[in-house]
Amino acid sequence: MKGRGFLITILTVLLAATFAAGDARAAITCGRTVTANIVAIDQPVLFNRLGASNVNGMIFALRRDVINMDSFLTLNNGGAATPGNVMLRPDKRPRPLVLRVREGDCLTVNLENLLALAPNPNNLATDQFTVLIDEQVADRHVSFHVSGMQLVDGIQSDGSYVGANVTDSTVPQGGSTSYQLYAEHEGVFTATSYGATLGSDANQG
Repeated sequence: MKGRGFLITILTVLLAATFAAGDARAAITCGRTVTANIVAIDQPVLFNRLGASNVNGMIFALRRDVINMDSFLTLNNGGAATPGNVMLRPDKRPRPLVLRVREGDCLTVNLENLLALAPNPNNLATDQFTVLIDEQVADRHVSFHVSGMQLVDGIQSDGSYVGANVTDSTVPQGGSTSYQLYAEHEGVFTATSYGATLGSDANQG
């Protein structure tokens, strides 16, 4: 009887925890919903004025700040969103992307993967350079994983594909998805792509 009572107690605690978690997710109410339309692109990055750079950089950018390389039109004004054929507007420089919401707000991130099909697309085809620049990861998936914000609609907004997760919430090359996030507390929360977590030097991708 003691063992049975112990088992019933454990089951009661587990059920209570399950209902509490369900109630917590159901209790999310957005004060506002802020929407950010973001693209992942290949973009040469100049780190300083001494010339340190990465010709095969990969960045997130607002869709309105990206142009088609043939028409030079922004993607919001008729420019074709062709993977591998887009770049940051000439009047913009690669900088940290900051998205701001208030405590209690929801953030919708519409992410589009416009990386080139093959990695390292900006290598120069010339005999003047003998060093192969191959620092990009071979996998072309990207995601927008924010540590510290709550998932509004479940694991599909986590921007990951790990463990026993059935849902792959990363985005393949040429694809797009939306993430729904909730700012439960004030703070600074880092967004990372979990499309490929290891780079060529075993560093974070």
